[in-house]
Amino acid sequence: MSTRIGAFLGCIFGLFLVGGPALAAPAAYPDREISLVVPYKTGGQSDLTARKLVEIIRDKKLLPQPVVVVNIPGANTEEGLRAAMRADPDGYTLLLHHSAFVTMKALGQISMSWHDFEMIGQALEMSNSLVVNLDSRFRTISEFIEAVKKEPGKYHIAIPGLDGVAHLALLDVLARAGIQDKVEIMPFDGACETAAALMGGRVDMRAVPNADMARFVIAGEQRVLLVMGDDKLPGIRVPCYAADLGLKNTLILHNGVFAPRGTPEKIRNILAHALQQAVESEEFQTFATQQMARGRFLDAADWAEVFAKDEENTAAVAKFITR
Repeated sequence: MSTRIGAFLGCIFGLFLVGGPALAAPAAYPDREISLVVPYKTGGQSDLTARKLVEIIRDKKLLPQPVVVVNIPGANTEEGLRAAMRADPDGYTLLLHHSAFVTMKALGQISMSWHDFEMIGQALEMSNSLVVNLDSRFRTISEFIEAVKKEPGKYHIAIPGLDGVAHLALLDVLARAGIQDKVEIMPFDGACETAAALMGGRVDMRAVPNADMARFVIAGEQRVLLVMGDDKLPGIRVPCYAADLGLKNTLILHNGVFAPRGTPEKIRNILAHALQQAVESEEFQTFATQQMARGRFLDAADWAEVFAKDEENTAAVAKFITR
């Protein structure tokens, strides 16, 4: 009898040692599909960036499970942000978003901020540009500034919505030129609407992300007066960059991936490694160039420093916004 009891206890003890059914090891991450939430409609810059990253991760097998883009627009991005923020912090719901997190939160347009998420890493940087119609009388940004000073209130600039990065970047430039209160800023519902307004003569200029202006400039319909950043744009003649005017640390769009707060570090590291490989791939670098942007991976710590600096710049510019 004692021999049988000893054998039984030895068997039970052995199960604990080898991690038998009572202590089964958790499945390796990821073991199922991952959702990447984009808080905008399909077809926009964020959506295109997300889908290119997902495509590269799939084709290069950077993760053992598929990543699927889920567009959740609405409520000025709040619906998508809320869905991602409230998801289980298990690595299966992620968010692709950008610097509007900073500007819109600072101006009270959204209730949550980037501090409510875990940063995985940056994927893409993009400046904004001031563009005019091809037949505009303005050949340089200096000519425009001088005209505004002579006739304040006469000129109108379109932006793709209030309180986004393009809006704040524009205000930053206007404030440093001393004409922030001498130009009429007209918000539209998206970049496409600003293009129609410019070509229809409703405005004199528009401030938009480079990815949007590029196709109009390449098609010969519009011209760039100023790139509100330092990135050189391949294949496009640019008479002036922000640095040429002595403007440093202008607001640009920083796009990347977030996870719900509380996502384990081990999972965040797996995702960051896959994201870095995707961003540094030839395919994504080509995509970024075509978007007149720069594919640049930043880890969570470095990306947080960028957002913290943007918060300072946004606070300095926000005082020029009146409702």
